[in-house]
Amino acid sequence: MMNIELAREYNELMKKAKMLYSRYSLLILLLLAQKPMTGYEIMGHISNIWLGLLEPGPSTIYPKLYALVEAGLIEGREEVRKNKRVIVYSLTHYGKALLKAAFPIAYRISENINSLLKAADESLNDVEPDPVANRIVWSILNEHQ
Repeated sequence: MMNIELAREYNELMKKAKMLYSRYSLLILLLLAQKPMTGYEIMGHISNIWLGLLEPGPSTIYPKLYALVEAGLIEGREEVRKNKRVIVYSLTHYGKALLKAAFPIAYRISENINSLLKAADESLNDVEPDPVANRIVWSILNEHQ
């Protein structure tokens, strides 16, 4: 009987762990590790992280939040802010534990992106700078300081 219970527990754990691989879930958990936030605040932080190049909307973020709540990784509590009811999301104890265990995944993703950037930079060494392209990039960077 104990083996069946362990198998069920393992299956449930794997379902929750696989959520980390869904788009935005790991990023949402990393943001909520900093402080509790509303869905709107989460969307703004993601946009800032990506310098406005990626701007997820409510139809992207809220289904992820609901799935993370259902999985027991985050919880939402109702608050009143500026005379408006909002849901503020925070990590549960289990969400914190799973996120802590998932740090190797986040670091690996970061390493992969850094490797990709380095390889692209090296392959573009012979490309001459373009003043228009530089102005576009600097305007994006200045917008998101």
